[in-house]
Amino acid sequence: MKILLRILLFTTASSALAQQVPTISTKVQVVSIFATVHDRDGRVVKNLTPDDFVLEEDGVPQKIDYFVTESDLPLTVGLLVDTSWSQREVLEPERRASYTFLDQVLRQPKDQAFVVRFDTGVETLQGLTSARSELASALDRLSIPEHFGTLIFSAVKDSSENPMRQQQGRKAFILLTDGVAFRDPTGIGTAIEFAQRADTIIYSIRFSDPVALYRPVRAAIRGPAKERGKEGLHRMAEETGGMS
Repeated sequence: MKILLRILLFTTASSALAQQVPTISTKVQVVSIFATVHDRDGRVVKNLTPDDFVLEEDGVPQKIDYFVTESDLPLTVGLLVDTSWSQREVLEPERRASYTFLDQVLRQPKDQAFVVRFDTGVETLQGLTSARSELASALDRLSIPEHFGTLIFSAVKDSSENPMRQQQGRKAFILLTDGVAFRDPTGIGTAIEFAQRADTIIYSIRFSDPVALYRPVRAAIRGPAKERGKEGLHRMAEETGGMS
């Protein structure tokens, strides 16, 4: 088995700023990369060695100086739940799936989670905690607003910057949505970039009401949008090392 890992480097300085500020160069000696490997059936592969990996930067093979298998690191989970108008038929399944996930995955008191809802805005309903009761209380408060908007990418971006970027260990977003962004000022590329910078993996669980619920004209619009949403969720998961 050969696994290819690529280091993605991002530059955010504008050309105008570069002309005004002197350039400062530095050499990075060690870069840490977290990787989770699954077999074809989705099971985590644990018995790997450095020889099972190929590491490249800009197509140039790199030497792996340190290799450590970690299976017991603390886990930080962000539950990002779509509460936009399009989810009105599937909000309860989203809520139940969240309850089940927390019961099965969260190890108290080692692991932490937080709950964010997104629709016309992005709101943290519960900050980082190991208490399942507090997380369940936040999930109980999920509701659908009267206005239209689905800020998926803003939710990923904002949650990556705070609190994920400050956390250590394993980090993951569980994104429960149909993937259809609407009136979102943040693009998918920016969302992926912020998640990568925060070393956070995105796992998406797609909840989508049937297109048949809509009238013919609206169904003709919603159908292609839902397909684009599905593709977007796959891209976010793939480019951060997760699954959709």
